Amino acid sequence: CFEDVSDWNSLYNAIQAQQSFTSTLKNAASKPTWIEWNVTFTEDEIFLFGRNITERKEVEEVLRISEERFRSLVHNISDIITLIDANGVIQYQSASLKQIMGYNENELKGKTIFEIIHPDDLPPVLANFKELVTKGGSG
Repeated sequence: CFEDVSDWNSLYNAIQAQQSFTSTLKNAASKPTWIEWNVTFTEDEIFLFGRNITERKEVEEVLRISEERFRSLVHNISDIITLIDANGVIQYQSASLKQIMGYNENELKGKTIFEIIHPDDLPPVLANFKELVTKGGSG
């Protein structure tokens, strides 16, 4: 039933802890099928309830690959990419920040974008930022 010894170990540990676990089984066409198991037991019986989560696992894998590509692109791009929240707090800055501005990648994380803008440029930036936050957009 289980393809891998680690699946048997997961089953044993799940029974002991009364927790769910996942494993892969081969279906009739010998394709791997992901099953999420829920374990319940009484004094003399163990009940395993399995749910097919193959589609979810496939979507997660596609998402993981997409995120990996995006991370690689962002990490290797020569332009600065900055992610800020609705308060202007820097959540992320690309590695190119070091080469262009001299800041390490995480050095500005948690500070507001307004802290690094020249005071003469701040009023129009604040006005545009407030408008974007209020009305939305990607301006």
